[in-house]
Amino acid sequence: MSAGLERQKNLSFCLAGSSTNDLFQLTPRPMVYYTQVLFVVDGQEAIFESFEDQVLPFLSQYNGELLYRVRPPRSAVLATSFGYPYEIHLVSFPTLADFEAYRDNPQRLAYLPLKEQSIARVLLIEGKAL
Repeated sequence: MSAGLERQKNLSFCLAGSSTNDLFQLTPRPMVYYTQVLFVVDGQEAIFESFEDQVLPFLSQYNGELLYRVRPPRSAVLATSFGYPYEIHLVSFPTLADFEAYRDNPQRLAYLPLKEQSIARVLLIEGKAL
């Protein structure tokens, strides 16, 4: 399967309806989306990146996909009462159970000391595609 077709499949759209008139209506298949706004402890960036290098590969084992990983410069933040994030992630999972299995993966949990040492705080936002 080509990369483009695989990407289209991962966007999780399916044909809805059975009549000819309905054939081309696209209906989003339910997905679970999480946005993480990550604030790293000053001087702990290398430890944070080590944590990410270890845990992000586990996403695919649980049907998860890293849709965006952004490291915005301070100049990209137009206003804030919450601070300047180091990174922003958007991930998707087909089901809540897939997300929970990823979150609770014992191999991933083994790396949590790196996260605890390097992350000042995280804002986790659950959402859905509209």
